[in-house]
Amino acid sequence: MAFGEDLDELVEKTGGLLGKFETWERVRLSNIANVVNGYAFKSKYFSRDDGEPLIRIRDILSGETGTLYNGPRIDGYDVKAGDLLIGMDGDFNAARWQGRNALLNQRVCRIDIKSNHYHPRLLSYALPGYLNKINEHTSAVTVKHLSSRTIQNIPLPLPPLAEQSRIVDKIDELFSSIEAGERAIARARTALTRYRKAVLKAAVTGELTADWRAQNPPSETADALLTRILKARYTAWEKAELEKLDAKGKARPKTDKELAKFRAKYKTPVEPLEEFQLKFPKGWRQASVERLTSAVRVISYGVLQPGDNLPEGTKLVRVCDVKNSRINQEKLKIIDPSIAEKYQRTFLEGGELLVTLVGSVGRTAIVPKSLQGANVARAVGVLPISDIIQARWVELALIEEKSNQNLIGSSREVARKTLNLEQLRSFPIPLPPLNEQAEIVSRVEEALSKADKVEATLDAQARQAKALKQAVLKTAFEGNLVPQNPNDEPASELLKQIKAAS
Repeated sequence: MAFGEDLDELVEKTGGLLGKFETWERVRLSNIANVVNGYAFKSKYFSRDDGEPLIRIRDILSGETGTLYNGPRIDGYDVKAGDLLIGMDGDFNAARWQGRNALLNQRVCRIDIKSNHYHPRLLSYALPGYLNKINEHTSAVTVKHLSSRTIQNIPLPLPPLAEQSRIVDKIDELFSSIEAGERAIARARTALTRYRKAVLKAAVTGELTADWRAQNPPSETADALLTRILKARYTAWEKAELEKLDAKGKARPKTDKELAKFRAKYKTPVEPLEEFQLKFPKGWRQASVERLTSAVRVISYGVLQPGDNLPEGTKLVRVCDVKNSRINQEKLKIIDPSIAEKYQRTFLEGGELLVTLVGSVGRTAIVPKSLQGANVARAVGVLPISDIIQARWVELALIEEKSNQNLIGSSREVARKTLNLEQLRSFPIPLPPLNEQAEIVSRVEEALSKADKVEATLDAQARQAKALKQAVLKTAFEGNLVPQNPNDEPASELLKQIKAAS
């Protein structure tokens, strides 16, 4: 569209939480700025080790590039600190670049103000509101796409030039106070992360219950506990195997020779890996993960090819559903029950410990009873923990920072990080006496519950800060943030100058 066509229609189509004060005008972005599209740099030159930083959509908000480019130099696609960038796929994020000088990749554009009639920072404050509204009204099958033409046609509010400076100064002042609060929230989050890590470290090293242990001798030693777990493990296996013989109408072993042959079928659980030495108090033991799990329902992978998502069927837990020791049940995939039936070992009963094995390795969650009858994807391992001990204790031992790093570090890099079941079975777990396990879990839950409450408060404060910023912008672009000055050159005159220069 050429300048002067129906801007009111554009305002309606493009939407906007940004209004226009009655003494202001409207101006298309294309009349005050150029939209410079990024270049399609060839991926064969992408590098992590050397070259110039290459800005991709995911880098806009962080201000840091994870990709370097070491191919032929293409001039005209340079970005420097302070340049205004827009991501043209996904969420249509806009931000001023805060990183070092870099190159502009495809599907990212740079907005270069070409007129001295529009304050650059006013543009950076105005754009996100419009882009959010455009995003809301953009349909997509997979990823939403933003065109240069749409950006060029954004109908910006045009206050008098002097008022633009007053608005920007006031927004900067108010945002500075709000951002000081946001930085305090960020510092509190960092401290909270350190606190959680310290609690888990103290738990698995025995420091958390040193005072309790001094006053409470174990009713059963860790050695005796492990012996009892292994005995119960074998007994359950033997019972299940004998029942299988009964079901098939076969005779049970009776002679010493028959019994020896039968018992030789039992697979002794592996010893814990020696490469991950654990430090724990006297009186604790070390056991492999497999020693603490069932011999009947062995540690297993889930469904290999789950097929399409269906409206009804069997729920499937994937890696993306496991996070922060919880299973998000809101977006579970639903698969054909006939496919799930092929993977009997990983049907969930409730109480199992899940460990993610591919991609985001080392995430964990204990299965709630509400997921009884569900199954898991191939990239999720199911650990049926012995009912003698607490599954939560095993989980705490796996998510403690050093242990989790060892677990992730033992995974193999193929296309994606992958942890196989052999590595998981032999992974070492500290084993305290049973009554101390209960005390540790109780103390950890209390400490983490307090941390969760603090985090919820920080989340609420962060939302309030964001809402305050939106309120400031709304007030600003309604013309109510700073007083109008009758001596300012009218916006109508400013618009004539822009039209003359276009």
